[in-house]
Amino acid sequence: MINKTIGTRLFALLVSIGAASCWADNAQLNEQRQVYREAMDEISRGRSEQAERHLPALANYPLLPYVELELLKAQIGDVASGTIDYYLQQYRNTVVGSRIHIAWLHQLRRAGERCPADRPSAQSQGHRPEAPAASRGGALP
Repeated sequence: MINKTIGTRLFALLVSIGAASCWADNAQLNEQRQVYREAMDEISRGRSEQAERHLPALANYPLLPYVELELLKAQIGDVASGTIDYYLQQYRNTVVGSRIHIAWLHQLRRAGERCPADRPSAQSQGHRPEAPAASRGGALP
């Protein structure tokens, strides 16, 4: 009878610890959701610099690639091709990667530049694109 009581109490303790852990994770996730909304709102208002300040708080948030996508799209005319190459490589074979690629191709067309398939890539010349500042917790170049 004593062993059964100890087992029940131990089980109850483990369940409460697990619930507390889930609650803490949920609180952090809710906070990140709010930061995500704020970042996306800043981008939609043309305030990319303010939106970039939210990136460190979203470091482990699953929707961070979408914030990066919108930041890239908002600044596509000013972003170096090495930065685009980095993100295309990082998000290869994903929806975000496809959207970055499409935005970049539209920008190239607007600027009257050749399609990337018509020019040698940095990688084919032995260069690897450097991670932009945003992926290291800073602003996009």
